[in-house]
Amino acid sequence: MKLLKTVLASACLVALTAPTLVNAGGIGVIDMREILATSKSAAKVQESLKSEFKERENALRGMEKTLKEKAEKMQRNSAVMSENEKNKVERELVSLQRDFQRKQEEFREDTQIRQREEMSKFMENVQKKVTEYAKEKDFEIIVHLEAAPYSKEKLNITSDVIAKLD
Repeated sequence: MKLLKTVLASACLVALTAPTLVNAGGIGVIDMREILATSKSAAKVQESLKSEFKERENALRGMEKTLKEKAEKMQRNSAVMSENEKNKVERELVSLQRDFQRKQEEFREDTQIRQREEMSKFMENVQKKVTEYAKEKDFEIIVHLEAAPYSKEKLNITSDVIAKLD
């Protein structure tokens, strides 16, 4: 009888502490999409990049506007222009178009390079904060939500990681 009471008491203790054990030293899940979409740190990175390239973007828009205006002017005036004038304006337009396309491609490449650099820094910081959080809360493993076909909501630590980032 005494043995039965001890076994039942042990079973109750295990049953009551099992959920705590899972949360205290188990598995956590993070949603990187949510971190990128909602963290202030990610927004700061995007704002920084936007302001870094704003001047060049505006210059490209101005160049594009000028190109369109010159093309429209040529179409309007082509009937009254001499053949030499038409050829000169067409060469100028082709040259402007090439220059615009070249600058546009350089801009695209530069923005992509900087985005990769900044995202790499951001992801390193996220990894650092996830590791800190996991050590603080005694997690054994943290998994990306995309890698887990199913997980309970209580395992999701994304909001806690975002709080550590911001």
